[in-house]
Amino acid sequence: MQNKPDLIYLLLWHLNHFKWFELSGIGYFTAIEEKAYIDHITNRIFPSRLTTDFSPNDSDSRSEEMIQNIIEETGYTKTEIQNELDQLIAYISNKLENESTVDFSPFGFIKNENDRIAFKAHSSNLHQDFFGMSGLNLKPIEQKYTKPENSYTAPIKPIIKNGFHEYRKLLWLLGALWMIFLGLLFWPSIKSCNKSKTSIKQNKTEISGNRDSNEIKKLQTIAQQRQDSLNAILQAEAKLLEEKRIQDSLQVEESKIIKTSEKTKDTFKQEQVIKEKDIPHLNQKIKNKKCVIIIGSFENQKLSKKLIAKVKQDGYKVYTSTYKNYHRVGIQFDCKKKDLQEILNELKQKYHPESWVLRY
Repeated sequence: MQNKPDLIYLLLWHLNHFKWFELSGIGYFTAIEEKAYIDHITNRIFPSRLTTDFSPNDSDSRSEEMIQNIIEETGYTKTEIQNELDQLIAYISNKLENESTVDFSPFGFIKNENDRIAFKAHSSNLHQDFFGMSGLNLKPIEQKYTKPENSYTAPIKPIIKNGFHEYRKLLWLLGALWMIFLGLLFWPSIKSCNKSKTSIKQNKTEISGNRDSNEIKKLQTIAQQRQDSLNAILQAEAKLLEEKRIQDSLQVEESKIIKTSEKTKDTFKQEQVIKEKDIPHLNQKIKNKKCVIIIGSFENQKLSKKLIAKVKQDGYKVYTSTYKNYHRVGIQFDCKKKDLQEILNELKQKYHPESWVLRY
């Protein structure tokens, strides 16, 4: 068969480009593709492979489609291609009848097994770019470590406690605020994760190439919203820190006031202190007179000044006196307008539970 090699080449070409070819009366051949890979056990790299699979003829023949594909590529006439296909099919059929096996190179062996056509593919690579190519040996990459001439060791520094463990709850709150801010910051990108990689690249190209003024305004608005959120969080953090500092300062001052009050409790035994059980009787006695309730007594004048400022800020009339190096701070009011027992209970709750009535 003089033109057999040319036809085999055309069938090989059709297999690479369309992934199939057909021999009427013999069977249908399809391409099996394998991607390139590296075998780390044998240290070899294998290129992309193309092998052939086979199935017997079915009722839907595609010979006309294959012939038309070959005509468009080569310029052969339909009669020439059909004649060569008929000769090849007749050659294979005669071989199967006489020898039961045909070497259909480079595709494989066609066999006649109990009046049934079977196929066994060759192991050779039919890929048009790597035809017949097997694996190539790989040389391992050797990396050599060179020790530096001069080696340095970092000095060991003592660990200094920064005291942040005292503000652990505050730090947890600040961390939660930061997590909320980061969630708002990256929220638009979370939606975009559901898109495919191809659509992401296309969207980036479209945004960079076709972005109009409306899109720029939207981006500016989003950026401003993120900046406003960040400013709000920073202000909240500063407010929390300031409240914590003020609270700690008030606790320290309150402990000093309590200690000073306990220390000077016995010092004022010479003065006459009105007991609460005598207040109802005293109410009638001191009508139209000025009353004073002592709410603090200090050796440190700075503490008395702080309490005086707070009393003025609360809108009360301040009473001050000095007795045996102690600075007393009280509240003066008109006993005619206000009940002594009510004002005493009010000041105990507001300033100090051991506030007492001064009689003078």
